[in-house]
Amino acid sequence: MDSIDKLGTLAFWRNRLKKTDVNGKVKGHFNSHSEFFKLIVRELIREQAFELFNINIENTTAYPQNISKASRLTKENKMMELSGEILHKFDVMRTGVPSESNDELFNYSTNLTIRGLHYLQMEDTVKEGDISRIIPNLKVCIPIFYAHSCLSKYLFECVDYITKVTCFLSPLEKLRVLEGSMVNLRGGQGNNIEADLVQEHSVRNQKELIRGLGANKTETAISAVTAAAPVISQICRNFDAEHNIAKKASRHSKIISTENL
Repeated sequence: MDSIDKLGTLAFWRNRLKKTDVNGKVKGHFNSHSEFFKLIVRELIREQAFELFNINIENTTAYPQNISKASRLTKENKMMELSGEILHKFDVMRTGVPSESNDELFNYSTNLTIRGLHYLQMEDTVKEGDISRIIPNLKVCIPIFYAHSCLSKYLFECVDYITKVTCFLSPLEKLRVLEGSMVNLRGGQGNNIEADLVQEHSVRNQKELIRGLGANKTETAISAVTAAAPVISQICRNFDAEHNIAKKASRHSKIISTENL
């Protein structure tokens, strides 16, 4: 189904938007893949919302009418009501149940939207540091990883994490594990990131320094250079900032405009 010749697929939109950095190699270009995927999911939801409520795409008037004059509580209740209708449109609560529709494109788009909503949910959970949503998100991940491979290491990590947190750890240790899953390095609300991602970045910096030692490296030299890795990394960042050297990143290598859709 995922072919550039079939309208509505990710491959089709990748080709239409000329996203050459979205090539399936997520490890090397994660940000570009993530932004592309979220854009398509949001546009699918937007399109279905316009169709569901019979709204013209070019219409900029608030929906429903006169909602801008309502109280905050009324707006929140109306938003929850409309959101529920949109989610019901995608059969979000029937995840894993075979669709009754024979429309291949509709089934593809529905599944893509459900996976996209889950991805956005996990991303928001981390940024907000909401520990109450960690376990439900992992439970949704289990059938996805199992469908990919019954021997998936991510499957076992999810089961191990959920089992320990919900069954074996004390309330205090449970809270420590959940809160320790996310860290905030820059301060401010909504700026949390995954703790294991920070550790992976640290390991990457250490590996670069170890490779710089050459072939005849010793354990003493490795210990010394890895201990100094955070300081060396900070010195490099300060040097780049003082000399206006742009940091290499894939997030904005290709600008995506919603107008192109």
